[in-house]
Amino acid sequence: MSGTSPGQENDGAAQGTGAAQRRQVTVLFADMVGFTPLAERLGEEKTYLVMQRLHRELSEAVHAHNGTVQADDGRRGDGGLRRAGGD
Repeated sequence: MSGTSPGQENDGAAQGTGAAQRRQVTVLFADMVGFTPLAERLGEEKTYLVMQRLHRELSEAVHAHNGTVQADDGRRGDGGLRRAGGD
């Protein structure tokens, strides 16, 4: 597009608003190493409790830095997605 700088093109995400906006964000991807053997050793109930604690602590850390957790709570099995900034 003429008159725009790289990264400033209106790619459809900002249609109707006039222009796209460049924002700095931080994204946290987390994955528990050795999850499958741990889950097999602990059993379903204890694994559930471990995962609840993991997700709670990650979410609390993100919220302490004014971040947000993805709408579906960012839960992806033994991993997670957290985001800060860009709002």
